[in-house]
Amino acid sequence: MATNLSCPDPQHPAFAAFNTDLTTQDIANFFLVGQSRAIANLSIGQITLDPIKVNVSTSLQGLQGLKGMTTIENVDVTGGTQTGRYQSLHF
Repeated sequence: MATNLSCPDPQHPAFAAFNTDLTTQDIANFFLVGQSRAIANLSIGQITLDPIKVNVSTSLQGLQGLKGMTTIENVDVTGGTQTGRYQSLHF
């Protein structure tokens, strides 16, 4: 099951900064706040855990700007909007 990541409009600048940090730095620190829902099928029947609240400080290993770890061979612009463009990178 796929779930979309959502970011409220007022938080777009913070999310963009996180994406930059994740791409350029060794470590990207962030807070994860929200809730999830889980359904478990057990021998006694189905149970639902809702909401499972989350409020943690964590980090992800960054890409460090790829620091020469790969070579981008080709960049194709595949579409766009008034506020951005879609690109396809070929390694």
